[in-house]
Parts: sequence; structure tokens; C-alpha cells
Amino acid sequence: MHEMSIAQSLLDIIRDEMEKNQLKVLFKVKVKTGKLNAIVPDALTFCFDLLLRDTPWEGAILEIETVPVRLKCVECGYEFYPPIEENVVSIFSIPCPSCGADFGHRVLEGKELLIEYIEGE
Repeated sequence: MHEMSIAQSLLDIIRDEMEKNQLKVLFKVKVKTGKLNAIVPDALTFCFDLLLRDTPWEGAILEIETVPVRLKCVECGYEFYPPIEENVVSIFSIPCPSCGADFGHRVLEGKELLIEYIEGE
């Protein structure tokens, strides 16, 4: 489960940002994660809550927004959202809806993993 290491990394960043801004209480964190990261939101929330257990930040809310995959065809420049099933690897062999090109699509969105904001005092 790679969500535990992701949760730990997020908390390290949150801790640093809270120290920089002299915040002591953590209320909420919003994270954006791309579909290609294969992060299971429930697993990440579980790990986040587990790492906060018995700390001053226990009870802080982790909000997760999953960013869909958006591709750009290298042949015609058409931007599109491919149908994503369980097998995200297959997106790289989906024909462009505009020109039919099978390969070489550039990923515009869907690889993100970032903290959008931290709420605290």
C-alpha cells in the first residue's frame, strides 16, 4: 500500500508549512491527485487518519479531489478525456477521437499529487 508513504510525505510537508506560518491546529487539508497515480482515496484517508491518531492534529479532515486524465494527441493536437477503466495503462493505446492516431498522446492532466490548501490556526 503506497498510500501510507504518501500520507507520511503529505504530513511532512504540512508540518513544514504549518511551522512556517506559525499554525498549531490543523483543521483540513485538500489534496489533488491524478487518476494515473492509482491512489485509492479511502486508503489514503485511512493512512492519514492513522498517522494523526494520538497527535494534536487528530480529527483533521483530508479532502481528496481526483483529477481525471486529459490527453493531447501529438498528431493533430486534439485534447480529450479518455475513458478510464481499471487498467490505466491502456490509455496510451486509445485512438484519438479526432484523427484516430493510436500512440504518442501527451498527458496534460492526471499525474498530479499536490496539496491545494491547508486550513488551520
